[in-house]
Amino acid sequence: MTRAFTTTAQRSLRNQSQKKL
Repeated sequence: MTRAFTTTAQRSLRNQSQKKL
């Protein structure tokens, strides 16, 4: 559960970063 959540959070952050760029 924790691992999956971390992966999702990282993906979300990456998506936001890409959108910003």
